[in-house]
Amino acid sequence: MNMLKDIKDGCWRCLKTEKYIYEGIYLVFALILSISIALLNNELLKKYSDDDFLNIILYKNGLPVLIFIITVIAMWIGGYLIVRRFKLLSQSQGDDLSYSIIVALFSMILLVFIIVLLFMLINNPILRAIMACSLAVVTLNAFANS
Repeated sequence: MNMLKDIKDGCWRCLKTEKYIYEGIYLVFALILSISIALLNNELLKKYSDDDFLNIILYKNGLPVLIFIITVIAMWIGGYLIVRRFKLLSQSQGDDLSYSIIVALFSMILLVFIIVLLFMLINNPILRAIMACSLAVVTLNAFANS
């Protein structure tokens, strides 16, 4: 029982000394973005078929494209936070090193989960529509230049 109290106290000291504010802000932002993507996906799937790529992209003046760009930026920021946390972990020293490792690993696993979740949500139908329209533009450009 004393060991659990030591772990809890060590993790609390670690959380207070190391700044996890960026991960916290990112977590809140990513959750709001995830809910927005899920709601937009539901709207798009109710109104359009999977093959109606142009209408999906142009829905509400290009809202899916904006959401896609924000999601790509959010995934990049998540990757940056993982690298940042790993660098901070490698610089950790002292008595709280084991607790720092536990909290940092939990933070990194949570960030990876959020990045995967964002990718899965944006994959259908927004990413499909963007990829199909991009392929159409590249194909038309290739035919026009030949």
